[in-house]
Amino acid sequence: MSNPFDNPDYLKLLQTKKALEDYGKSEVLKYEKYRVSMFSQSLAEKVQENKDPQAEYNIDSFDEQARPLSIDVKTTADLNGTNPFELSIQEYRSMVRKKEQYQIYRVYAIHSTKPSFYKLKYPLDDVVDRYQKDFLCAIKPRG
Repeated sequence: MSNPFDNPDYLKLLQTKKALEDYGKSEVLKYEKYRVSMFSQSLAEKVQENKDPQAEYNIDSFDEQARPLSIDVKTTADLNGTNPFELSIQEYRSMVRKKEQYQIYRVYAIHSTKPSFYKLKYPLDDVVDRYQKDFLCAIKPRG
């Protein structure tokens, strides 16, 4: 039996989280390419993963009026899509700034034969509760 006070394997936890995120992004990317192809094949070819690690979203896509659409993918393994997900302050500010041109795809049930998702759009206040999770701390200068 392992000691309950042993530190968890953080590297393994991060790898599992990244695998969940990558899978969710790949599923949404496939869906978005298909969805956009229904109104424009040329735009569907431009739907792509945003590779900028500092970006507040994961996928560059388009809405039905051919306007750019920023998609942030939030993936968990739960079966009903009600588990909490993280939304950074930068992501939230981007959503407020872009309004209808920013969407969150909430992907869940990824271990089933057919993963599911729903979309969240600005404003979020009527559909989600937000909780403060973390603090950013810096050592005070001495002197």
